[in-house]
Amino acid sequence: MRVDQVLCAAGPVDAVTNQALAYRALFRGWGWTGEDYAPVQAPGMVRGSIRPLHEWRSGPSTPLVVHYSGYARGLESVVSSRPRSLLVSHNITPPDYFWAADPAEAVRCHLARVQLTELARLAGELAGVSGFNARELTELSGRSAEVI
Repeated sequence: MRVDQVLCAAGPVDAVTNQALAYRALFRGWGWTGEDYAPVQAPGMVRGSIRPLHEWRSGPSTPLVVHYSGYARGLESVVSSRPRSLLVSHNITPPDYFWAADPAEAVRCHLARVQLTELARLAGELAGVSGFNARELTELSGRSAEVI
């Protein structure tokens, strides 16, 4: 079986990236193939561990895990093209925490929450990395989300 993963961004000391790489190790242990992609990568990423999203070419039947942690342009089209998809929410900070000190970050958080709502509607299955994130996805989508 092949399973691909898409992250919003990837970094060498990022918890979301490390979780995706841990999933990849599990998948390989089960004999599954696949690749991991992100539209943005921080300096210091091991070359080839996460590929640029523009290189993603899997067929529509390939299962996809989307690790969502922030706004990333174009993810809606990635998820909508995959009937077999799992959206994993890694938490979006509410914009109210940033409006006074960092309005640009507040806007990014607002956009991320709007995008998360749309992705939750499009994804085949929903999960959160905590009970809080799973409840948030359930509230946003009206669908059940599991904790993983």
